[in-house]
Amino acid sequence: MTEELTRRRVIVTSPDIVEVITEAVPPLKAGEALVEMSVSGMCGSDKAGVHGEHAFMKPPYYPCLLYTSRCV
Repeated sequence: MTEELTRRRVIVTSPDIVEVITEAVPPLKAGEALVEMSVSGMCGSDKAGVHGEHAFMKPPYYPCLLYTSRCV
């Protein structure tokens, strides 16, 4: 039996509300790799977007996270 893989994703749902959701990992396509994230952070532009202060990023959106990872 194959265990279903899940991932956690960050979404900004409204100003000042950041949620972490768990969802199934979609099937990998040719040339894609599965990576395991160990550390993450958010860039300054996304910080402004979270607070509703960015001109282009309006909730809901998935912020760009900076991270360290390894292939699994």
